[in-house]
Amino acid sequence: MLDRPATSTETQARGGRGLAALLVPFGAAASPDLTILPVFLAASALGPARRSGRLAVFTIVTLVTIAGLTIATALGARLLSAPWVDRGANLFTAAALLLIGALVVFGLI
Repeated sequence: MLDRPATSTETQARGGRGLAALLVPFGAAASPDLTILPVFLAASALGPARRSGRLAVFTIVTLVTIAGLTIATALGARLLSAPWVDRGANLFTAAALLLIGALVVFGLI
């Protein structure tokens, strides 16, 4: 039996699904926490609204968590007012960045 040619709407629908099938896992994999990947993959079978909803909730929770931890750390750092901290702040920052860079270069993180 011969297949009929796909209509423009069917082609667009397939292209949209194909794009979503590529972008949703990529967006999840680019997140800071890969444990959410199975949730995204399961939600992709439930349709675009649920998939987008899960992605939106995860994005908001991630942003709020990162911002909250940053604010809490900044407020806690204000309590450190020792003179040695003020004098060596730039040195401490440089040492931390060099340590992180070395860990990345040697594949430890």
